[in-house]
Amino acid sequence: MNINKPLGIKIIGSFWIISGIAVYIEILQYFIRPIDSSVMELSPYDSARGILFIFLGIGIIKLRQWARIAALIISAVGIPVSIYIIIFKEAVEGLIVGVAPLIINCIVLYYFTRENIKKKFNNKIKLMIK
Repeated sequence: MNINKPLGIKIIGSFWIISGIAVYIEILQYFIRPIDSSVMELSPYDSARGILFIFLGIGIIKLRQWARIAALIISAVGIPVSIYIIIFKEAVEGLIVGVAPLIINCIVLYYFTRENIKKKFNNKIKLMIK
C-alpha cells in the first residue's frame, strides 16, 4: 500500500539531508582552504552531526516514526539555543545565525505535531507490523 507523502514532509526531509551535506562541505572547505580559526571552529562532533542529519532526512522521507520524534527533539532543543544566540551574540551575527534556525525549528515543531502528519508516520508503523 502506498502512502501519499505530503509536500511538507518531502521538503523537511530534503532540508535535513541538505543540511547534513552542507556540514560535510563546510568540513571540506576547512581542509581545502584553511581559514582563521576565529571564523570557523570544527568540533569532533561535526562529522557525526552531518551523518545524523542525512539519516534523519532519509527517515523523515521514509515516514519513520523515530525520525519524526528525533526531529521534534532536535527542534525543541534548537529553539532556546537560537534565542540565546540572538540575545547574546553580536547584533548582526546573532540575527544571521539565530533567526533562520529559530524559524525553521518552529516550523518543524508545528508541522510534525499536527494530527494528520502524525497519522502519516503512525500508518507506516502499522503497515510494517502487518
